[in-house]
Amino acid sequence: MTVDQEDVLYDFLDNATEAFSTNELATEVRRKGGSGSRRLVEELIAFLISRKLAFPVKDTERWISRRGFFSSARFVLTPSRLEIRNGIFIPGHRCLPFANPLLLPTN
Repeated sequence: MTVDQEDVLYDFLDNATEAFSTNELATEVRRKGGSGSRRLVEELIAFLISRKLAFPVKDTERWISRRGFFSSARFVLTPSRLEIRNGIFIPGHRCLPFANPLLLPTN
């Protein structure tokens, strides 16, 4: 997979809220990222699994992005004593698993 194709993949995943197949993803990557490997579908699957960018939908051959998976979820974060002691009342670093895991928190 080329760098351009990888960029298209991340853009797709950042905006995807519905389940998608790897064939749909490959079509989008080829359309916007140029032609690539004949094994693009296999490369995409390996990339999704190794980087944990999307989750497989049970009993189907479809995937759902982190955004799609967590969009309707509700959660509560309670600051720990250490966070309160350090003046961290909104522990945003704990929300990182809900987004792209390659993004690092900024200070």
